[in-house]
Amino acid sequence: MREWRGIWFGVRSWGRGLVSNSVVIVNDDELHATAVALRRAATRLSLRLRAERPQGGPGRLGFSLLGHLYRGGPMTAGELADAERLQPQSVTRVLASLDEKGLISRSRNPSDRRQHHISLTEPGIAVLAEHVRDSDAWLAETMARVLSPAECQMLSLAADLIGQILDGGDRPRTGSRGDRALNQHGSCT
Repeated sequence: MREWRGIWFGVRSWGRGLVSNSVVIVNDDELHATAVALRRAATRLSLRLRAERPQGGPGRLGFSLLGHLYRGGPMTAGELADAERLQPQSVTRVLASLDEKGLISRSRNPSDRRQHHISLTEPGIAVLAEHVRDSDAWLAETMARVLSPAECQMLSLAADLIGQILDGGDRPRTGSRGDRALNQHGSCT
């Protein structure tokens, strides 16, 4: 027996037709197919963004570690490894490279001299900001060239939903950015 799930949409227009407060029934096979398509698209997007990165930069793990330091402040190598779900040995080589390039600094923990606190430096912030700016610019330019304004709005909703999935469903379901995106008309910003 298949399990069916109802999903409510309060969308004014969708594609060619008009949908208003309707229920769309999705079965487990459809959910699985959507999960597969989403994983494949996320993988392709990740690979494409990696290809847009300049050669000789920090690399995927390096940028990820810089991002953790930017969002979370100073951390130990163990905390960074945990954030990446890696063993501490797996991040030491990348941290050494980031330190050599002056993108991070290390200082001893005053309460435990065996540990180092790793901080983002001003050059590290600049490299991270440039990477984010370039990635976002490429993606926005590509979206504007390939997608219609309505498709950009749907992608905005999808980004919000993906965020909810990654946050474990902790975000509210109503009043989100995605709800507003589908009710607005115009560009994809």
